[in-house]
Amino acid sequence: MFFQKKKEKKTPKKESIWSILGVIVLALVLKATVLTIFIIPSGSMIPTLKVGDVLIVNRLYYGISNPLREAWYADKLLFVLPNPWFQSESPLVKTRFLLNFGVKPKRLDIVIFKVPLSPQPTREYAYEIDGQTLRTYFVQPGRAGMDYVKRCIGLPGDVVELRNGRVLINGEYLPNQDKFTWNNDHSYYGPIKVPEKHYFVLGDNRPHSSDSRYWGFVPEDHMVGVARWIALPPWHWRILK
Repeated sequence: MFFQKKKEKKTPKKESIWSILGVIVLALVLKATVLTIFIIPSGSMIPTLKVGDVLIVNRLYYGISNPLREAWYADKLLFVLPNPWFQSESPLVKTRFLLNFGVKPKRLDIVIFKVPLSPQPTREYAYEIDGQTLRTYFVQPGRAGMDYVKRCIGLPGDVVELRNGRVLINGEYLPNQDKFTWNNDHSYYGPIKVPEKHYFVLGDNRPHSSDSRYWGFVPEDHMVGVARWIALPPWHWRILK
């Protein structure tokens, strides 16, 4: 009887532990597949997004994400242990979507994406414009594999150029860009052609943004979701369009 009573006392504790673990796993799966919170860490998207703003990111915009895909980007598990799934070719980890809705990023969307692990598509990128072969050299991305937030400017096949800090797409100035561009650095860049299944992204605060001008394009399968709401602080609350 003594041992029986002792066993009965332990059972509720075990059930509580399994319940807590179940809730944690469910929360992580929802975060990886449905909605996630993103806190703005820098001023690269001022004035649209300010440091400390809390975004609600719609991860279902492009499809149902594979929650194991996160393991593809990190060379360490829990920042310490070697990750055997880092850049793995296994479909279990490499597959981006469990269900792809076929929705593509749109121009001027505020997108959340994984920073490429290396310059994309290559460090030395050669492309052709009007029969002339041009080359651009990219640098190694900082914080590779981490989540970034930028504005989608160039779509696959577009020719992107900056003249005096103003964006041209296929030779025409992007309309209404003064509404979201802040602290124009009056720089010149390009023209550069966006490869297929890649996107050209820029920060709204051009002089303080690490973006496609430096480390290249965002591959389509690196897109995480679209920023839809500023949830916090309350005085910044609004729906992003």
